[in-house]
Amino acid sequence: CGIGMGLTVVPLTTAVMNCVTDENSGVASGVNNSVSRFANVIALAVLGAIGLIQFQNYLPANLDKLDLNGQQLTYMNKEAAKFADTSPAEDWPPSIGWLGNSA
Repeated sequence: CGIGMGLTVVPLTTAVMNCVTDENSGVASGVNNSVSRFANVIALAVLGAIGLIQFQNYLPANLDKLDLNGQQLTYMNKEAAKFADTSPAEDWPPSIGWLGNSA
């Protein structure tokens, strides 16, 4: 990602700044930075949505590998919408082997 950004952002910024007069360079720089920030926000939102969808798709298959009863499976599938904040109920035994509870 860093190399791709370096190969595209620097030449794009140079091209934009070379196309405006000195008196408009501040506005051009501001617009260029605003567009760059907006693109970063959109990219992060799209990647986050893809990550959430993948997480929700793979969670049920991986839950089947654990020794969970029906109530626990239902709870974890409901918790899947929380993405990285998903955690087992506090009253579950440590034998489930949840990574978040290991020391």
